[in-house]
Amino acid sequence: MSIVPTDKDLELAENQKQKTINDIINFTLKTTIGKGYATDEQDVKNTRKKFNALGFDAGHEDFGYSDQKLEHSIRQFQRAQDLKEDGIMHPNGETEKMLTKTLVEKENAPKPKSKPYDPSKIPPRHKPVTPIEKDAIYSVHPEGYLTAKGIAKKSVEMLLIKNPISKAIAENVIADKIKKTVKKVRETLNNGDEEK
Repeated sequence: MSIVPTDKDLELAENQKQKTINDIINFTLKTTIGKGYATDEQDVKNTRKKFNALGFDAGHEDFGYSDQKLEHSIRQFQRAQDLKEDGIMHPNGETEKMLTKTLVEKENAPKPKSKPYDPSKIPPRHKPVTPIEKDAIYSVHPEGYLTAKGIAKKSVEMLLIKNPISKAIAENVIADKIKKTVKKVRETLNNGDEEK
């Protein structure tokens, strides 16, 4: 059973997403984040969320301690924004202000409009062609051959044959039987005979 979300469900989800984004954007640091600084856990978590929202790999958003991933993300961001590259974010410092500004710009950027679904633009799926000439019995696709070999292999396994040579012979015999049966069925279908 599939549950299709209603317009109201989609609207609630979008509102929740927007509230989360606004919470991340409006969050300001209480402590300095960086190597050697005592930091507030919530500061680190929200800083990770901000960097991850911009596409940086700042680590898992629930990890509330500063680490190399977060420091590396801060440095990458500082380098990209031509800021002092020290891997440290101070409350109301230039890195935090630029990070918030970049997030706001990203959020306010025009979203690409998705094109409506048009089923007429999907090409039709063609069934594989099966050549009958030259005693060919398998379809152009390898599934037919693999199916015959798979059936043969499984049949030999069911016979519990241990000797590898006997196994190979048995597989080939069974596969040949399958080939002959398929060939006979095709000939019957092509001739229009309705033998039982």
